Amino acid sequence: MRDHLLQAFQAGIQAVQPDRAIRQFVESTVDGCKIAGRLYSTQDLRILTVGKAAAAMAETLANLLGDKVQQGLVVLPQVGRELPANWRVVLGNHPLPGICSLAAGQAARELLANCTVDTILLVGISGGATALLIDPPPEISLDTLRSIYQALLTSGADIAEMNAVRSRLDRLKAGGLVDLATPAQVAGLILSDVIGDDMAIIGSGLTNRPTAHNTLIGSNYQACIAASDLLQSLGYQPEIVTTKMAGIASSQGRSIAQAIQVAAPGTALIYGGETTVTLPVDCPGWGGRNQELVLAAAIELQNCSAPVWVGSIGTDGIDGSSPAAGAIIEARQMTRAETIMAEDYLDRHDSYHFFEQLGQAIVIGATGTNVADLSIALKPN
Repeated sequence: MRDHLLQAFQAGIQAVQPDRAIRQFVESTVDGCKIAGRLYSTQDLRILTVGKAAAAMAETLANLLGDKVQQGLVVLPQVGRELPANWRVVLGNHPLPGICSLAAGQAARELLANCTVDTILLVGISGGATALLIDPPPEISLDTLRSIYQALLTSGADIAEMNAVRSRLDRLKAGGLVDLATPAQVAGLILSDVIGDDMAIIGSGLTNRPTAHNTLIGSNYQACIAASDLLQSLGYQPEIVTTKMAGIASSQGRSIAQAIQVAAPGTALIYGGETTVTLPVDCPGWGGRNQELVLAAAIELQNCSAPVWVGSIGTDGIDGSSPAAGAIIEARQMTRAETIMAEDYLDRHDSYHFFEQLGQAIVIGATGTNVADLSIALKPN
């Protein structure tokens, strides 16, 4: 059953890979290019990709549009793929902005210098963009900005609440990027890591202006559908319970555990969304919201004798401060001693070390995409 969970997670991740998503919406034409059904001249085509999927987005766009791209800028958390010489790669900082994020903001300003009515600005946005690319006003120092980001990250606020604050502290966010590119035509390709896919929240609204043509190219819902299809092919009766799961990770973990215990044999429950964890100051634990969700589920399953499984991952391959994407647990692993130990690890927000000892941490590395989280509970026949 562990393999079934891993296969379902992989199916969800593959369904929202940037290469597949972009090729559905972008094509080269004789006189220019077509983006989400709109024809554009490529007399002055400039491309910016930013976020955890930025490298894959840029590589695909470079392959599709070739020398029609006059300038390209890629802002990402780690060096990845090789790109043509006219593409500039800048490393930003994540999850807290830093000096590299400031440099990325300056690089974006340079990309958008001297735009004209003939300029086409194509912007690929994915999760992580808010911290990777910053341009705060002069009165807000980097140290102040970092302190605000840190406070938000540990507050238990969800991504919409955090980005509502962060977008007000940056000249590129809340449509500022579009304003800076005026009078250029702006097209956004958006890979959503936000519940509800609100363009004002994804990437803190870099292209959120009525004058920009934004297209959603990938979302959590697509990942859930792919996971559901895979599980159905394995003989389960899948149910997508929600793609808007939010709230405290441990509470959601307990709810999922309760739901799968009373489900009929052969059931697969699928949840998409993004939960939160409120951390104390200087928290020594190592983990993330997905592992914390599964740890709480494990405790709830302590008296369950059925072969029930619960797993949860971040689709970007990264869960909080740990090297894992998430974790898996099977109810019958939870002896009394392990339950007591689990409660201690949960209290310390140290979920990664609990699952590492059990051999149930999921370590897959960066996936090149990000559409929030995917949680699955299985009750085999």
